[in-house]
Amino acid sequence: MPQVSVIIPLYGDHAGRYTVPAVARAWLEQSVEVEVIVATAGDLPLPALPDTHRMRVVRADESLNAPGLLRNEGVGHATSEWLYLTDSDVAPLDTDFLRQAVELAADGAFVQPTMLRLVGAPPPGHLSQWRIDRDGQTRSFCHVATGTDGLLRPVPGERYGWDEGAPMVEPPPGHGYEEDSPGLDLRPMFHWGSIFLRRELFDRLGGYCDRYLGWGCEDEDLLMKIAGSGPRLLAWRDAAHLEMIHFEHSRPYSDEFEVNLELFRRRRSLGSRR
Repeated sequence: MPQVSVIIPLYGDHAGRYTVPAVARAWLEQSVEVEVIVATAGDLPLPALPDTHRMRVVRADESLNAPGLLRNEGVGHATSEWLYLTDSDVAPLDTDFLRQAVELAADGAFVQPTMLRLVGAPPPGHLSQWRIDRDGQTRSFCHVATGTDGLLRPVPGERYGWDEGAPMVEPPPGHGYEEDSPGLDLRPMFHWGSIFLRRELFDRLGGYCDRYLGWGCEDEDLLMKIAGSGPRLLAWRDAAHLEMIHFEHSRPYSDEFEVNLELFRRRRSLGSRR
């Protein structure tokens, strides 16, 4: 039986359709035994995924077109004690990532690890073979790109700040989502909705709230419930050496986001736990 079930949602025309093979392979190459479950809404066309019994695709009803709903569906097919709830465009940079996460999570949850944002073409080879050339840098950085030698290096021009106690970054020139609105394109320097916890805790919290449709806020809602349930380790602060990589793409904002944000604010004001 695998030790960890990695749950990845995928629906619509999200750019993760093209990166999910590399992402799945990176999870399967972890030093602990892993099963990867990709949950899709309807018969979404997928590229070739790793050919192994530890890689599964769950075809959910096409009405479940939201990350939280699909992760709930994927968890229903999981066989492991531990769940890693993530995305189709984010993957660990170290094959020992999950082994260390298991130790750090203990009886609580391990959330929001440090994340580097890959701009441009990825380097060749499996993601587990990628290397970061830090060139003696002691300060943190977020955006990276491939050099001619295949190594990933920081992209100059980032600007740093904080938002509600969390580290944020404004992207280098030419890499923003909102080029017409300088200063309004802050992004977290960690994987916002990355959540690692025991299956028992996920079930006890009721999983993701099923009222969020489309993109946005379903992860904040689950994080709110986790924060009220027991210990929670903020990995970007307490285990910053455990890094992930994000394949940068256009931001999938939609009309649903504002509706989801209002729902989250109401639930937070009421102290919702289910």
